[in-house]
Amino acid sequence: MHVLLALAAAAPALWAHGLFARSRRPHFRLALRLFASGALGTAALLALAERPALAAAAAPLVAGATVAALVAWTGLTRLVSFEARTRDRVVRAILLGFAGIGVAAAWEAGAVATLAILGTLAWRWKRELHTRSRFTVGLGALALGFMLVVHTAHTLPGTPGAAVAAAHAFARVVLATAAAHALLGAFALLRAWVSDPSLGIRRVSRRLALSHTLVGLVPVLLLGGMWAATTVLGVVNERAIVGARAVDAQARAGAALLRGALAPRGDAPPRLAAVARLTGVPGTRVWWRDAARGAALVRVAGDSVPGESRIGAWLDSLPPLPGAGVVRLADSLYLGAAVATPDGGAVLLEPLRPALRTQADSIARSRLYVYAGSSVRSMDGAVSVGGGRDPSRGARAQVDSADLERVRGTLRRFGVPDSAVTAAPARGPQASLTAGGDTLHVSHTGPGFLLQGHALAKGITARGDGWAPVDFILSADTPPRLVLAGLGNDMRTNPLGIIPLVLLALFAGLALLVAAWDLAMVRGMGGSITCAVDALDHAAARLRDGDLSHRITIAGDDDLWQVASAFNTATDGLERAREAEQERARIEGELDVARRIQARLLPAAPPRVPGLEIAGHYDPAREVGGDYYDHIALDDHRVLLAIADVSGKSVPAALIMAGFRAALVSQDLAHGDPPRLAERLNGFLNDSLDPGKFVTAFLAIVDGATGRLAYVNAGHNPPLLLRAGGTLETLEAGGTILGILPGSRYERGEATLGAGDLLVLYTDGVPEGTSPANELWGDDRLAAAVRTYAALPCDGVVRAIAGDVRAFEAGRGPADDVTLIALRRVTG
Repeated sequence: MHVLLALAAAAPALWAHGLFARSRRPHFRLALRLFASGALGTAALLALAERPALAAAAAPLVAGATVAALVAWTGLTRLVSFEARTRDRVVRAILLGFAGIGVAAAWEAGAVATLAILGTLAWRWKRELHTRSRFTVGLGALALGFMLVVHTAHTLPGTPGAAVAAAHAFARVVLATAAAHALLGAFALLRAWVSDPSLGIRRVSRRLALSHTLVGLVPVLLLGGMWAATTVLGVVNERAIVGARAVDAQARAGAALLRGALAPRGDAPPRLAAVARLTGVPGTRVWWRDAARGAALVRVAGDSVPGESRIGAWLDSLPPLPGAGVVRLADSLYLGAAVATPDGGAVLLEPLRPALRTQADSIARSRLYVYAGSSVRSMDGAVSVGGGRDPSRGARAQVDSADLERVRGTLRRFGVPDSAVTAAPARGPQASLTAGGDTLHVSHTGPGFLLQGHALAKGITARGDGWAPVDFILSADTPPRLVLAGLGNDMRTNPLGIIPLVLLALFAGLALLVAAWDLAMVRGMGGSITCAVDALDHAAARLRDGDLSHRITIAGDDDLWQVASAFNTATDGLERAREAEQERARIEGELDVARRIQARLLPAAPPRVPGLEIAGHYDPAREVGGDYYDHIALDDHRVLLAIADVSGKSVPAALIMAGFRAALVSQDLAHGDPPRLAERLNGFLNDSLDPGKFVTAFLAIVDGATGRLAYVNAGHNPPLLLRAGGTLETLEAGGTILGILPGSRYERGEATLGAGDLLVLYTDGVPEGTSPANELWGDDRLAAAVRTYAALPCDGVVRAIAGDVRAFEAGRGPADDVTLIALRRVTG
């Protein structure tokens, strides 16, 4: 059966590590459900299987618990194997192997320890949970762990078969292992939850409320709990000490009664029998020895007790043995006293529990127990089972067959038949035995033992053929509520007992005052933080909606309000930036309108003049510029060429250019002469321009029939005339720039164009194009370009030259407008 269980336990471990299947990301939530449901199912089925009323169905219940344990084991190994890497597999496989062996062999400590080691390596799945889930799952794991710890000690009624016992042991070990793993998991999850400063709470106000609660309430609760614990433990421990003294005093009182009964000579037995009645303890026994009659003890009161033949050895050992105290004889406890006199002596034994009830319990105001550390001891006038070899460990709350047989053997001495003694399983701190109509309780040293007060009671124990002094553990069992209530009840008998209560009340009031003060301070600081955070959150929402006019009202002088102030500053900057952007958009819109208007002022296409090929090109450096060119047909064979450059840039230059064009086209161009035309334009510009503004221009009238060219150059870059034979000429005749000097006179220039001659007019943006290295494109490159592109059509010539200039400026950007006109004399 153990082999089958080992194989059943190994299969989930191998599957979890992917040795028989492809490694894939495990569904850890399913593993959690398998682990929790399997563990709870195992605990529930084992709890049902241990009920005597269901003894007939114990085997099916244990089988179901085994299946549930395998389910829990499967989920557990899956959690342990979550995200196991290649380097993890060997170590974890070995550890899981040891754990499986421990589980199958019912080696609880080994399985739990191995899984605990694995637990420290295997909590990677907690990364799959967000902070809130870590808290809730951690609390669930904590509750599951404690629940499983409570249900790990299960026994089966009767004597189960080997297979059922093995399956039951397997289920119990899995249950203990699951309990350890659940508690480890709860610690890991809650630690991961605490490591997140936000604790999974998004709103700062709620986090602050939680922090206020933790800061204010937890210390008060801890302080109150510590006070109650120290008070209760201190009181019950003091009562145990008082009880030990009362027990010693009661034993010495018994010795005093014996001395009093032995003092008068003669007729001692009646007086000793009267001592048994004077103690008031039922079942008190008294023995007397008369030295004149020999060394034998004679029982003069009470029934016989097991081992009474050894009582005389106690009397013979006085001193050094104590003459009074707790006595253990034949696994029973008594309160005894022994007095030796020259005439003989006497021994008094009172059953311990009734003896404690008569005086010591009332003096200590607690229920007193003495732990003998034996298999069977006397309590409450009956017999109950213990099991600790060490008196400090007390008895165990479990009745096995050996315990039951010892009790039956003891009770036979009292005439109780074996059939009348039955055992019931443990319930909390006690199991019970039923003997006839009486219920005998089996106490154990669980959590209740730790909450009791303890002291040492002096006494002796029968050991071998003699006696030995021994210290017995005496416990004072007082419910905490009675301890706390007793603080008030003490004032009825001791009015001065109100003093410690008043001091405690003052201390509690001071603690509450400090806590309230602390809460008020924390609430004030938290309120400031919440106010600032809410203000920032509201301002951010307004900003998100596009409202840049909102400003935060500064209500403090801490870091958060400084952030709010910085937010206001940033909002001011954003508002100014938006206004600037709007202004820029408005200007760009106006410039776009100006660009379109300027484009309308420039010629859309060159005129068709017989004998001439004409093309123009305009490339502004900005949206609008100050360059102007035109080619106006005067009649069927004549055309006016005009190119001008206005000082300045952008919109002002464009306005001057528009005025220059208006002044030009308003002239009688058909009968005009270029020098006279320049003089009139100079006069107009002198009257219109501000000082410092001027225009350079080149005006020419070309006759396509004869090739005659009449021109005037008013301070403009001299056009280049490339003859068909390859010579290059410049046209420079004219005068000064327009708009500077009133009454300026201009010289007439003339030239004759032959077939194939090319005339190129340009503005200063062509030769003054600048590279990133601040090198000018220059007149030489212009002349070379004219020669290079002379074979192209006129439109190709101007576009090629403009492209060379812009390419030369690449990386720096256009420095000025580029404007060109090309005219070629053609025949046929």
